[in-house]
Amino acid sequence: MYFPPECPQEVATLIESAIVYQNSSNFEMAVDCFEKARDLWVKESKLSDAQTVLLKEHELFFELSIAGVYESAGKDDLALN
Repeated sequence: MYFPPECPQEVATLIESAIVYQNSSNFEMAVDCFEKARDLWVKESKLSDAQTVLLKEHELFFELSIAGVYESAGKDDLALN
């Protein structure tokens, strides 16, 4: 588990939901929440400061978090992609 970066409240809520889903072995919903959180953050960034991509450390957080979900689900091949 990785410490989430400072982010908008709506994004933080989705990240928290993803962590809860992962801890309850609902891996599909965990991945879905992480992906929705990333997409929402990009969307909000576009609206606020015309930045269309997240910082590398933010992208890294999402990639590692999703890989962690796949690893928890026993899908190591997906975790390494």
